[in-house]
Amino acid sequence: MQNTNIGISPNYVSEWSIQEAIREIVQNNIDAKKEFGCDGHVKWEDGQAIVKDYGEGLEMKHLVMGISEKSNESIGQFGEGLKLALLVFAREHKKIEIWSNGKRITPNISMNDDYKTEMINLQVEDLPPHWAKNHIGTSIKFECTEDELDEGKNYFLTYYKKNTSDFEWVDKDFISLPGGNVWVNGSLVGQIDDAKFSYHLSGNEARGTINRDRGSVDTEKLSQIIVEKFGKMRSLNMMIQLFKMAKEKNEKTQYWEMGLNFWAHRIEKKNVKLWKRAYTSVMGDAVITSSDSAIDEQAKYQADANVVDLGYKWNDICKDLGIETSKKALQRKTKTKTVAQKDLNENEHNILKRAKKLIKQYYNKPGRVIIVGEFIGEPGTQGLYDPSKNVIKLDRSILSGLNDTVDTLLHECIHKHSGFSDKTIGFEREYGKVATKLMMELMKMDGEDGCWLVFIRWPSNKVATNKHQLKHNLTRNRIYKLMFANLCLPNLCLQTYVWLGLALKTQIQYPNFSDVLVTKKGGIRMKEQEFVKKRKAEIKMREGKTIGECVSNVKYDVMKMAQFMDCVKSVYNKTKRIMFDGRLRSSSGNIEFGSSGFESIKINPKIPATDKGIDEYFDTIKHELVHGITRADDCEQEFIACCKKNNIGLSHNIDEIGENYNYQIICNDCGRGLNKYKRMTGRAKKIDDGNKNNRYHCVCGSYNLKVNKYKKEE
Repeated sequence: MQNTNIGISPNYVSEWSIQEAIREIVQNNIDAKKEFGCDGHVKWEDGQAIVKDYGEGLEMKHLVMGISEKSNESIGQFGEGLKLALLVFAREHKKIEIWSNGKRITPNISMNDDYKTEMINLQVEDLPPHWAKNHIGTSIKFECTEDELDEGKNYFLTYYKKNTSDFEWVDKDFISLPGGNVWVNGSLVGQIDDAKFSYHLSGNEARGTINRDRGSVDTEKLSQIIVEKFGKMRSLNMMIQLFKMAKEKNEKTQYWEMGLNFWAHRIEKKNVKLWKRAYTSVMGDAVITSSDSAIDEQAKYQADANVVDLGYKWNDICKDLGIETSKKALQRKTKTKTVAQKDLNENEHNILKRAKKLIKQYYNKPGRVIIVGEFIGEPGTQGLYDPSKNVIKLDRSILSGLNDTVDTLLHECIHKHSGFSDKTIGFEREYGKVATKLMMELMKMDGEDGCWLVFIRWPSNKVATNKHQLKHNLTRNRIYKLMFANLCLPNLCLQTYVWLGLALKTQIQYPNFSDVLVTKKGGIRMKEQEFVKKRKAEIKMREGKTIGECVSNVKYDVMKMAQFMDCVKSVYNKTKRIMFDGRLRSSSGNIEFGSSGFESIKINPKIPATDKGIDEYFDTIKHELVHGITRADDCEQEFIACCKKNNIGLSHNIDEIGENYNYQIICNDCGRGLNKYKRMTGRAKKIDDGNKNNRYHCVCGSYNLKVNKYKKEE
């Protein structure tokens, strides 16, 4: 028997328990299997554990402190683990012995005469010949409980994954769940508070991240390693997880990963597309906030953009990746075709000049105003304010009338000078100030005895039923100086119009200000008949035989009819294209339905530019708008009822404008009268021509049909 002193005090690593000692023994077993490519096992039976490998075995030099021949991929790197495990077992008076290379090694603590202190000794003796001959590798037997062995094994990923049901790889061999752990070469070496994930290091990158006792981790060194690996990783799943953390970040949840010094310049170029895919997967079509809150608000309103704020760091990362910002979204959505001032005709130029003068006099300076031919991608838009360029843009079509130009320009000026978006209290107050100022100016002009009123079109559920109720609503809004002695309004007006001040006080959504008209002593806005009469005179003054030759902007007429029919938002604004279509033959118009709105409203440009033809033109527009309101076909009851209620024709055929006949399908067998038409429809024409392929029949089942033609009743 040989006693070897390895020069370690029993008080060394005094904080270690049996679990740490078992960890070192299991670690050496894993390293041996990996280094020598051999088998081995760890098991517990009859109150003791057996850790066995079939490697080359231990040499005596391996029991000297600091001697290590392990590779970079080994778990242990300092050459101390097994010696310290022997120390702990001896200190705790637990039995342990090592069999290797024909030797049996057991530790004990005894007084050293040279140093006059207790030190750990290793008793080395030869195994019996028959055991030494048959024994291969290294066997370590030690006394412990089964729970102590399991706790020691859980320091290693190989066993941890088997014992943890919720273990999950997020990025293979780099990142896993549950979080908070740091693994070096498969060994648990420390924990990170508030970390969402666990991290796995190996090879040379692990050196310098842990201390000699493997009881703590250098978080600064670890942060540098993880940030570098984030830039190189190609795990879409992990990228998605990082964006989710950035999105959900708040004061209560601040993950350790969000504090890493990670920026877009660390991301390799080949991985940029993956990061963009991850962003889209989490954020959808959301855009990143700009530095200007006013631009963000305008992007939400004008570009219908979903603006997100991920914090300054992740906002910058997204911008550097090429994710669209609210400013770019606004510029893209509000892309326009600019019309030069010199291209405006004299009437348009004068209307714009007068409107700017009125806005400046009664509100504020409009500043730079640009006229555009069309708002690309925004059907129905008449104007907008672009805060990025501090410019107001107006659709050229509104320059046909002063009312339309003034109300649109005023609307955008309020956006510009107040900074408020639509449907906000601040925006409402600004409108109220303009209305009050205008009323006071008009009262000064007219004196205390008269009264100027401003009326605006308003939904029927916000009405005043008589002049007493209207007066009561006005006085409730603290406008006391108005005189009502001579107030005389038709009942129709009271059903559809209320005073502007009341509208601004109670409205939920802002009405279209092109319906506003200021008149003296109870006048009302221009009615539909007056508008049609005015437009008829304008059309007839132009040289041309058809509507297509005389009308330059059909969108304007459709918009006005939509205003009169209360369907600007429900139909007009949802229509992608409004145009003349020469491919329409006998039909005066057509509307095409889409999945999310209306594809197009088409009007036949061949309608004659006569009195009757112009009436047919406007009636066709209203006819197609009714299709949009009801989403019903010509023969459906809902459509028919709506047309009758609004005095709109049920069918339109330009070949029969002025024809004084009606048509009805009759069954020759039962004599029953079927559909009635104001024109020779395709169905009626097939029956009248005796088409053999006719598939229409009477309710009695007979296909023997005919078409009767008779004069309309006067």
